[in-house]
Amino acid sequence: MILQNVTMLGTGILIARSIGSADYGISNLLRSLLQFALVLTPLGLDIALQKHVGAADDVAKARVDVNRLRFVVIGLCVLGVFAIPLGLGRWLNNTFYHVPHLETYLTLTFASLPLMTDLAILGGVLRGRHNPDPQVLANYYVQPLFRLILVLAFLKLGYGLTGVLVANLLGSLLSFLILNGYFHLVQDKTEKQIDKARLPSWRETMQIVEPSLWMAMSVFFYSTIRNVDILILGAARPMKEVGEYGSLSTIAQFSQFFPLALSLTLGPAIARLYAEGDIGGIRDSLTRYLRTASMLGAPIFAAGVAWGPVLDILFGSTFHYSQVVAALLPLGYLASGILSPMGYGLSMTGRHRSETGILVLGNLFVIAACLLTAKPFGQSGVAASVLAGYVLINVLRFIAVSRALKIVPGALSDFLYPIAAVIVAVLVQRVAFALFPRDIFTLVGSGLLFGVLLAGVY
Repeated sequence: MILQNVTMLGTGILIARSIGSADYGISNLLRSLLQFALVLTPLGLDIALQKHVGAADDVAKARVDVNRLRFVVIGLCVLGVFAIPLGLGRWLNNTFYHVPHLETYLTLTFASLPLMTDLAILGGVLRGRHNPDPQVLANYYVQPLFRLILVLAFLKLGYGLTGVLVANLLGSLLSFLILNGYFHLVQDKTEKQIDKARLPSWRETMQIVEPSLWMAMSVFFYSTIRNVDILILGAARPMKEVGEYGSLSTIAQFSQFFPLALSLTLGPAIARLYAEGDIGGIRDSLTRYLRTASMLGAPIFAAGVAWGPVLDILFGSTFHYSQVVAALLPLGYLASGILSPMGYGLSMTGRHRSETGILVLGNLFVIAACLLTAKPFGQSGVAASVLAGYVLINVLRFIAVSRALKIVPGALSDFLYPIAAVIVAVLVQRVAFALFPRDIFTLVGSGLLFGVLLAGVY
């Protein structure tokens, strides 16, 4: 994941410097639209099938269910892609965005939707078979590196934004071929045969969809907060602003990286402790997570706040950044990264309906706030809306968990790490740029010095 994110960041900087802030804004808008769709199109099967195949005694029968559902979902995605050049793209552009050639860009972007949807579902299936390595290879190594090579080639040839979109499509295609090749030729090689007596009916297969849709809803209502700001900003402000906001948002999201990695084992741990009746163990697990996540998330958050306004050194002279946005975006993503696993205290203890209700409320709040603030306040308005939404959701989660389980995880001292990190980062950045030229060497050197000093503080 580190390799993937660093490669994506490097590719993003390369693209931004080559095509400028306006076209980079269009690129961010297209990516957000695709990610918005990708939350829905797997229909939660990337989670439900992980559970289904993991618990199945009959591997061959489970494969039939998997392949049937993949066929249905891919077919629906293909129909959706064909709707774009047949009028959907023109309606979307005329109604909201008014970007030249957006229909063509949308078609190139969404051509990868069936491929990426199947990658998500198949990745869940392989994890359910306790074999995540092929997905790791295809998604985290091959795709970002192959995409980087293609982007370099297409930009060198002068294809600009169109070349970037084609590179994304070809990267998805290669990952799709690798993962499908492995699944059909290698995975469960000796357990594929099934006689008619064991063949599941279509009714049995479709019963998997009902619980998967509930899972999809929960993921949708939280994940869309990461994309709705750019979608609404793109309809209200010039694409140059969208490009600036999107590039800063890419950096800010790194604040979540270590907290989310730390949370990967938190859900199963809480489920086990709750089954054992160990409420004190749940409190201790959440407290340890909050402290460690705050400690590890704080440096990247602080770096975003301090060096966000000078990121035009990396992205190019057509980009201009606000200190307000540079502070709000990393703070919002840090709050999300540190506090969102509090939801496990609900979803893993049989209170998933309360979790879904909180997510729906928070999602509606963010959408309404972005619609009200995007036009008059631009980037600052939507960044503040996202931050407020994450805070609202996680405060409600905290209250719900505390009342339901009669625990108060964490401590006020956990907030000292972000505060200390911001103080050190801002001091180092201000002194460095006051004494030395405003260039890449000062940017990198002051960042390294910040890391060393913060390690001493820690």
